[in-house]
Amino acid sequence: MTNNLSRAERILELMDELGAEGLLMMEPREDFDPFVVGLVERFNDIFVVYDKDALIDSFRRELVAGGMDFYEADVVATEHWSFNQNGGWYGDGTWGFISMMEGTKVPDPGDPAVSTE
Repeated sequence: MTNNLSRAERILELMDELGAEGLLMMEPREDFDPFVVGLVERFNDIFVVYDKDALIDSFRRELVAGGMDFYEADVVATEHWSFNQNGGWYGDGTWGFISMMEGTKVPDPGDPAVSTE
């Protein structure tokens, strides 16, 4: 894989290598690809994984920027994730979510701020 690609682009390359072209990714891709953290592989199954907390936080920030108070935005963003993203099942290859533990944020090696040496 090429190191100067974004994480989502590297995931797409890995999907090709694994013959996993049937995997589903959330749309619109330009909005959701930045939240891809990897692929999960288990017996006879593989799927794309998104950072749950970062997705909710991003939507919450959009709502607050639009004038909603923080508490209401938190409730709306969490319910939106729960119903519209986590609640969707589109068959085999449907994405999943991970809650990152504090201090375990996965750095994107494609980010110029991340040293590869």
